[in-house]
Amino acid sequence: MFYVYCKLINPNCIVEPIFHDKNPKAHGLNDDEVMGYLKSQESSYLFINDASTNDTDFMEELVNLKWLIFTTDHHLQSIDNPYCTLVNNQISNNVINKGLSGTGVIWKCLKRYDEVYNYNYAKYLISYVMCSIISDSMSLLYEENYSFIKWGKMNIHKNLLPFVEAFNKGDTNKDYSYGFVVKMNSTIRLGTLNDKKDLFYALCGESSNINDLISRMNKLHTKQSNEVNKLIENNIEEIYNNKIGLFKVDIKSPLTGLVANKLMSKYNKPILLVYKNENGECFGSCRSPIPIKNQLNESGLFVFNEGHLASFGTCYMRDKEQNIINYFENMELEEPTETVLLSTNISSISNDLFNFKEDNKQYFGTNIPIPKFHIHSIHINSKDIKELGNGSTIKFSYKGVDFIKFFCSKNLKEQLHIGKNKQLSIEVIGELDKNIFRGKINNQVIIDKIEVKDYNRSVNDVF
Repeated sequence: MFYVYCKLINPNCIVEPIFHDKNPKAHGLNDDEVMGYLKSQESSYLFINDASTNDTDFMEELVNLKWLIFTTDHHLQSIDNPYCTLVNNQISNNVINKGLSGTGVIWKCLKRYDEVYNYNYAKYLISYVMCSIISDSMSLLYEENYSFIKWGKMNIHKNLLPFVEAFNKGDTNKDYSYGFVVKMNSTIRLGTLNDKKDLFYALCGESSNINDLISRMNKLHTKQSNEVNKLIENNIEEIYNNKIGLFKVDIKSPLTGLVANKLMSKYNKPILLVYKNENGECFGSCRSPIPIKNQLNESGLFVFNEGHLASFGTCYMRDKEQNIINYFENMELEEPTETVLLSTNISSISNDLFNFKEDNKQYFGTNIPIPKFHIHSIHINSKDIKELGNGSTIKFSYKGVDFIKFFCSKNLKEQLHIGKNKQLSIEVIGELDKNIFRGKINNQVIIDKIEVKDYNRSVNDVF
């Protein structure tokens, strides 16, 4: 977006992007590859977008080499930074929207540039902000973020349109998250330097073969899905798993954040997933259902924890590991909870509620989730549970409502006694939906979490 804006002002201006290649998950200046490149170049203007608020040591080196640095960011500031011109929505109490994405902060600067120099370009770039608010899981409780999403979807920029049309099944926030966003993510994590350059320039409107790029992005997403599953099944070692989960992966991978997120969903607790390098550093990703970064930093045991409060990069020295585990044991953590709209049995749910998700699909996103329901007192026989597809999906019907669970583990299927004849009592947390199959519409519950017990009939089941 920044590149496009500069070219709109002056098509002949030279804007040279710098790509993180050897360490694709790096941000800003905290990367030997990027710093080495900058030190080898003649000094000029350096714009750092969505990163580097706290990279003071690196900036000091560059300033001494006569670089002029401008930083736009939305990450929390932890240290004073006198080495750049910094625009950051987290710093001033006068800024209401603390949930604006990094791209949104940049857009604010471009909008102000429009005002000062009498241009009118920024409004045509709002769809870039819209995509970033969704991809970076920014809160929709801020009215401004919802406005960006609404207007961005109504005015998709021509540079983004081919990707939206190729990857999205619809125009809800979820369609973007599971379409355009994940394909971008896969390309940045696993693509070659040429893949990333081709993507960048395509998003700038300077590509002549977008169809080929889209094909590569689809293949990279398939590769990412396969590699994530492979890591979880074969390469993860559990080091500690009590209040917090500490896991190690035995190969260096750009996918630690995705795997950590899956482990967080499985265990419903903060997860650190790290890889040990030859220098004794254990570095990787933390994903947590609660804010935890500040508590980890307060221990003084980590080299760094940098990023958002519940999603960040982490690093510690191997010889500190037992101290860190001891610290985990004594930490007081918020109890992760599951918020539901209603706890009830299936017979008490009105038919209208099964339409609620579809009727309001445009509004759901970060901090405005699709409502979940806790449904108890489900009594079925295991022989009535069907496995679908390759067996990773299970389905059963109860009192005229279909229940479906995707991505079932082997352990869950054993609990459900698939293929046997056993009475079960089940409780689930899930979303209410409508299932349309061969023209027939049926009420459906998409199961998120499930608890299985043997069914011992009691008098309460009668009344």
